[in-house]
Amino acid sequence: MNKIDAFFVVFSIFLAWIFLTVMASPTVLHFIYWIIAAISVGVFLGQFYTRLRCEPEQKLWDELFEQQAEMLKLRGVQQAKIDSLMLEYCPDEMTKTQLINWALHQQSVPEEIQKKINDALH
Repeated sequence: MNKIDAFFVVFSIFLAWIFLTVMASPTVLHFIYWIIAAISVGVFLGQFYTRLRCEPEQKLWDELFEQQAEMLKLRGVQQAKIDSLMLEYCPDEMTKTQLINWALHQQSVPEEIQKKINDALH
């Protein structure tokens, strides 16, 4: 429950108290009660409409951010392939930035896998 929902719960209890007071002695309070009730219903309906309208938009934004993250990851993989090919075939044409980026993304091979590779090569 967020702060706005808690506010509406407390406000509803307040309105119920006003209603009971008005029923005890219908006077000017009766008129004030109906004004407050109309305003609160209008605010509640406005909030409800905003939630209905904003939740689908938020889902679309979340999907957009996920797609963007996937595209950036794919771009990183593609750039790594380009850098490794350039390092193999034309290392003199690589910029310092490409070399640094390539070096930062290198990972050491576990000993078990290194042994399997060495056994396969020899």
